[in-house]
Order: sequence, then structure tokens, then C-alpha cells
Amino acid sequence: MGFFRPLAKSAIFLFIFIFVLTPSLAADESKTTISDLDILGTPSFFFIRDEFKGYDQNWFRFLTSLAEGSKIDAFYFLDELYNTKLNYGDKNVSYYSYSLLTLSRMMENEADLKTALRLIDESIRLSPDIARIHFYKASFLWRHNPLNKLFEITDHYVKGVQDAVSDIATYTALLGNLLIGLEFFILILFMLFAVTLAAKYIPLLSNDLKEKSGWEIHPMLFSVLILLFLIFISTLDLGFIWILFFLNLFFFVYYTGTEKKIAVVFYIFLLIAPVALEYTATMMLSTHIKATDEIVQIKNDMYTWDAERKLKSWVEENFEDKYALFTLGLLNKKTGYLSDALYYYNETLDIDENYAEALNNLGNIKFIQKDYEGAFELYKKSTSNNPNLVAPNYNLFKYYMIKFDQDEADKYHEKALELSHDRISKFAEIEIDISAIEPDYLALINRVVMDEDISDSVLWERVINSTDNKDLANKLWKNMMKGTTLRSAPVVGILAAVILFVIGTLNKRYIFSKACKFCGKPFFLKSHSHMEKRDACNRCFSLFIRREGVDPKTKTRLRMTVDRVTTRRSYIIRIVNILIPGFGNIYRGKTAKGFIFFTLYIFLLVQIFTINGTIVYPASSLGFPLIHNLYVYLFFLVIVYIIAQRDFFKSEISTI
Repeated sequence: MGFFRPLAKSAIFLFIFIFVLTPSLAADESKTTISDLDILGTPSFFFIRDEFKGYDQNWFRFLTSLAEGSKIDAFYFLDELYNTKLNYGDKNVSYYSYSLLTLSRMMENEADLKTALRLIDESIRLSPDIARIHFYKASFLWRHNPLNKLFEITDHYVKGVQDAVSDIATYTALLGNLLIGLEFFILILFMLFAVTLAAKYIPLLSNDLKEKSGWEIHPMLFSVLILLFLIFISTLDLGFIWILFFLNLFFFVYYTGTEKKIAVVFYIFLLIAPVALEYTATMMLSTHIKATDEIVQIKNDMYTWDAERKLKSWVEENFEDKYALFTLGLLNKKTGYLSDALYYYNETLDIDENYAEALNNLGNIKFIQKDYEGAFELYKKSTSNNPNLVAPNYNLFKYYMIKFDQDEADKYHEKALELSHDRISKFAEIEIDISAIEPDYLALINRVVMDEDISDSVLWERVINSTDNKDLANKLWKNMMKGTTLRSAPVVGILAAVILFVIGTLNKRYIFSKACKFCGKPFFLKSHSHMEKRDACNRCFSLFIRREGVDPKTKTRLRMTVDRVTTRRSYIIRIVNILIPGFGNIYRGKTAKGFIFFTLYIFLLVQIFTINGTIVYPASSLGFPLIHNLYVYLFFLVIVYIIAQRDFFKSEISTI
């Protein structure tokens, strides 16, 4: 219990720190308020073309009313924007939703939490299936009312995860972040555990070093020279090469037998997998091959207005790129510019008249314009070219509902459900929302139609078969080589060493301290007369050294206790030996070699979890990467010293 009690306390503190303090620390540091913002002159909030079209008019009126302080009028115009969205058949209008989140942060900075929450709700209303918006609302509720809104917080987290899973790139990034979070949860838990014991154990290291002399110093000096050389090399910008070097060193030099197999699993699932997922998501979301970056942004409702300009520039030089033309049509449809969307869809069909996705989306525009027969012909042609598309089957269901042909409507509805129950259920939610606002449900059933976008398989094929990137493997390698240097590692190591020596040197309350050679606990000697206890604490001195008058039954019970504790702690040693390279060497008395291995392990962790010099999660969001590195060093120095001092009763078992 002595080992697990401080660990349990650390876990409780870690839970409080992450789930109570982290949201406030990670909040946006910007203190911009509505009164400070020139809304009408800020392009990030307001963008119009030569004339008001689509959503712009209601958006402009909303911003104007909000800036003037008329919240009733402002939310009225948001309702009008929402109705316009329904009339255009758009499920998400992400640009306006993200802008509402920015306005919500400003209201939160002004302590107007009611308005801030309503703006978040309006953002979800405009774009009900965008993961980041649900995550943001869950974070907002957690910051301000976590206990009373726990079920609602959980609900939004679940919705956010579900929406993220629907897109492979976002899901990949989310999975990578979850694995990174798990790894850092484990590391920080051990760090806090080390800090809880540091006050007792750090002075031991300083005093032991002061007592060493003669030949015992030479191996330590040799180890220090090796470490200084490795630290110097690690400051070079070698990136991913260092990760490969460390992994090969551990797998082929340090680990042996069964430990190697377990270590491989640990490295793959908790160290390599998060990084691989992160790089994969980066390639999928941030590649500029054939304007794929802009296409992916628009597909995932993550675009900015700059995406349209870049896509248009690309199309001017590559006018036969049907996917870019199709995406421009989708972008204009989502922003309410139906005439422009109609133009780009027609251009797409001029290149490929059988492109099923474009036929469906063109049919949606005709459906919105109440040209139902024209829409019907396009939907039928789309399903004949690709019967596995969800949207045209769902839209045919809508068409037959308008015609009051229930049998045909049911047939296509069942087909759409069979293809994607999740997408249909999400559209059913927005129809329920409409019926809650407008009692005439049948009159408004034509207001929501389903668009198709470019599939993930097409995007991957576009990247892999790109003529601009024949050497894709080389590009992936270079992307992974963009790892960070470890220039802060020497500073952190020196700082940690200074702290250790200062704490030990300034400890004037006691002459010196010792670790009990039986149980490993530190005890402080106030006079040299206590040396008669043979470096044992009072309890162990009574149990193992001063044994006069102890009956045989008591000796047997003590021996069984020692065996049980030794077995239990040997399992702990094997586990930590996998998680902390170098631990086994130190336990076997090879302190110099063990010190080198666990220091290299520190460098490996820092190298893996840093991007451009900043730890990616969660230290970067909390703003203390240097403190984090310091905790890593303290953790290893303290825990290794603890294990090195404890003999786990082995030296005295035979004497009981």
C-alpha cells in the first residue's frame, strides 16, 4: 500500500487538474469584445461579392443589429438566415457557424454567458453535424456549469465523435489525439507520483553523491561525458532519424526475450501509432496536391473564403478538372449562390455527363427552384449511373412525397436507409426541427434535399495518382522528417540537476539522510550514533536486526511477508522496466548504462511528442512545455534513485 497510496493521490489530483483547471487554462486568451470589434470592416466576419445574394443580406443585418446592441433584431435575422438555409436545402453552413462561435467567445469575455450560449446553439442549428461545434459547446458547458449539465456535455461529446467518425480524415486525427492523450495521461500520472515523493527522496541523491569517492566516481564521470555527447548530437535537426535510432537501440540492444515483445506492442500502440495517425491526417487535410487541400476543406465544412479564390485559380489553368469544378459548385451551393453553383455543375457535366454526384446536386438546385420534373429526371439519371449513392435515392423519396405517392416514396426511403442509416437519421432530425417551427409540415418537406460530395476514395486516388507528386513516399518521409530539435533538453537537464543538488545541500535540518536498506524509505540521522542501526529505519531495525527474543512463529511470519512483498515488487519492476528503459540496468547495479538508457528514453519521448519545438498535447495548450520537460527529468531521476536504493529485502531474507 505504501507504493499505491501516493499513486492514488496523484491520480485524484490529475483528474481535478485536467477536468477542472484545464478548460480555463486552455480557453482562448483573446479578450476582444463586441464593443472593440469593427464588425462591418472585418473580412473574417463579413464577406460579400458585388451584390447581396444568398445568405449575405440576413448575415449583414444580423451583424449590424448585434453591433448596435439590438439582440432581438439580431436573432430575428438569424432565424431568417436559417429559413434561407432550409430553402436552399443546405444541411450545414459552416462559415456562419464558425463566425457565431467567435462571437460567442467575445460574449463570454464580456461575461454575457446567456447570449454566448445562445450563439453556440444557433451555430449548431445552422450546422447540426459538424464535430468541432459540438465539442465547443461541451467545453463551454464544462467551464461554466459542469455538474448540472453533465448529461448534456456527454451528449455533445458523443455527437461530436459521431460526426468526426463520418469523415475519415477528421476521424484519423481524432484517434491520434486520443492515443496521444492516453500516453500523456500515463506520463503525467507518473510525474505527479514522482513529485509527491520528491520531498522525501531528492535529498538522498545529493548526500549519496557527496559520500562517494575514489574509483566509484569514475563510472559516473564516464556516463556524464557520454550523456553530454549525446545531448550535443540531439541538438541537431535530425527529426525522424532520431526516433528510428532510439527505437532500434531499445529493440536490439536493451530489451531481450519476452520484454522485447511487450515493448514492441507498447511502442507501436502508445508511441508510434499516434504519430503515424497525426501525419496521415496531416497529409489528408493539408496537402496542396492538385488543389486537394481546398477540396477537402469544402467537403468537410472547414473552408475559408480563400478556398474559392484558390480553386478558381486552379480551374483557370486546369479547366478539365471535373472534381475542382464540382467542388466550386458545392461551395456556391452551400453559400447560397445558386446561379453560380448551377454554372459550375453544368461545366462539370460538360466534361463528364454521367458524373452521378453532379447530376444529383444539379437536381437539388432545380428542386429548390420548384422545377420538380427537371429534378426528377436528374435524380433518376444519377441513380442509374451509380445506384449506391445515398442522396439521389433520398431526394427521390422527397419527390414522391411531394407527389403524394406513398408507395414509391417508401421504396426509395428504404433504399436510402439501407445505404446509410446514419445520414438519413441526421436529415430526419432537421425535418423534425422544421415541423417544430412551422406547423405546415407537408408544405415545407421540399426544403431539405441532400447533396453529394467527393468520396474519400476519389481524394486518395487524386493524391496517389498525382502527376505533381510522383514520389509520394519521399514526400511522406520528408513530412515525417519535420520533427523538432531537442535544443531545450540540455537546459532542462541542467536545471533538474541543479534543483536536486540545491535541495540536498540546503537541507540543514539534518546532518545527512539515508535510505533504509530493507524497505527503501528515507530516514534522517541527527547524530552519528544512529549509524549503529546499520542504515536501517527504526521499524526495520526492530524487525530484522534486533531479533533477540523473537519466537520462531514470528520469524516465519516475517519471512513470508518478505517473500510476498518481494514477489509483488518484482512484478512492478518488470512492468516499469518496459515503460522506463534503463530501470533494469540500474536495479542490477549497472547504474551508468541504465542512466544512459533512461535519458535516451526521455529524448525519445520529447522528440515524438513535439512539433516545431512545442509539445503537441496537452502541454502546448496549457503553455508550459518547459515545465513539462522538467517534470519528465524529475520523474526519472527520482524514481530511478528510489528503485536503486531499495534492495527489496533480498539482502536480509537469508538472515531472518
